[in-house]
Amino acid sequence: MDAFSRPILLSALITVMLNTVFVIPIMGMPLLTFFASGFLACYFYRRENREDEYKEIKVSEAALLGLGTGVIVGAVLAYILCTKMQDPEMQETLINTINDGMKMRGDGNFEFVDSLGSAFYVVTGAITIFMISAVSFFGSVASLPFLNKPKK
Repeated sequence: MDAFSRPILLSALITVMLNTVFVIPIMGMPLLTFFASGFLACYFYRRENREDEYKEIKVSEAALLGLGTGVIVGAVLAYILCTKMQDPEMQETLINTINDGMKMRGDGNFEFVDSLGSAFYVVTGAITIFMISAVSFFGSVASLPFLNKPKK
């Protein structure tokens, strides 16, 4: 296995489990877990490749770890999101949640989304993957000052 694949897969597994099985009902928690996924990927990479205690993780390595983790987590969560959005009961729940959040009352339905067809799901998946990858990237780059030991 490549030196990057195990930390990426382990970090992605932890993040997907946190967002699907152990859904924590705190506002902003998914963004925090995506940020932590990049941090965890760098941490696992550092722990596996400890041949030299003072060897630094480069920014390019951290970027690869963060983006790799973000793409995997984003793809899994986009798949779950798009399959759930095809259920009419889930569509109604989503519309009611949006209406409650915006303090609106409406009889909206997903007829327009259904008329868009698969393009809606492709765009939703692409945006989900992009957002999760960006947050995970920032988490991996933010981990560098904590994981790289200062040279003496």
